[in-house]
Amino acid sequence: MQTILVILTYAILIGAAGVHVLWALGVWWPVRDEAALARTVVGEPGITQMPPGWAAGLVAIALLIAALVLFGLTKGSAMAPSWLLNTMGWGLVAVFGLRGLISYLFLSRARRMEEPFARLNLIFYSPLCLILALGFWSVL
Repeated sequence: MQTILVILTYAILIGAAGVHVLWALGVWWPVRDEAALARTVVGEPGITQMPPGWAAGLVAIALLIAALVLFGLTKGSAMAPSWLLNTMGWGLVAVFGLRGLISYLFLSRARRMEEPFARLNLIFYSPLCLILALGFWSVL
């Protein structure tokens, strides 16, 4: 079961990084209209544009670093000291876990977000974050 969870964690991290690279390059996938995509993936009330490309690029880099941390934790790689990998792993458990839980703990804020983000956040984005947190937790 742990192997499946780790593979799923890698897939989510690398897939999300790839999508953020597309957004950094101005490719509005999977929604071709920038305003509609912003409402779908950012969800701030009244949003009409995607955040700047550099911001999406930083998120892509962060997700790839998280995948490298997972690789170090699962392969026992000497790419970094084990204490650093463990610290980063626990930090990623906290970040992804809190991001996943906040949507459910603060439902009143979630209701004020643009649609379709508000709905997708509860049924897709937050559960993905919780899976990521569980994936990192499983290797620590």
